[in-house]
Amino acid sequence: MWESVKIYTERIERPRNFLSNDTEKETKRRILVEQQIRAQELVSMMRDQMEQGVENQLKQQKEAQVKASQAATRERQKEELDQNSLRLREYLSANLVDFLTEGLVEVCCKQPEDPIDTLAEFLFKRSLDVACPDPSVFESFDEV
Repeated sequence: MWESVKIYTERIERPRNFLSNDTEKETKRRILVEQQIRAQELVSMMRDQMEQGVENQLKQQKEAQVKASQAATRERQKEELDQNSLRLREYLSANLVDFLTEGLVEVCCKQPEDPIDTLAEFLFKRSLDVACPDPSVFESFDEV
């Protein structure tokens, strides 16, 4: 029998084995590995995109919280300033605004060459008409 195989091999060529050989297996394995690598890269890209989306959402929420906090702080500070300056405004309104307005009207009517000096003289004359304020009022202004 070996003799017939030898004769066949010499005449035709080497007999073929129709089972898969090592190169075919290696090619299939390489293709499978490349597909797995592409799938892992795709999963990694999708994960990165999702993480980036979540990070952007968190960043927007944080910015909104900071803006709301800043607005609340501004509002609170404005209320405190208004409340603290209320006594000062009342004092100025009671003791200065009327005299200053009257002096400015007089300066506008006369239109002197030196309006600042004229207004200063007017306020000096009127200062004698103003009662001395309570010193405790000035102490509270130092706190503001």
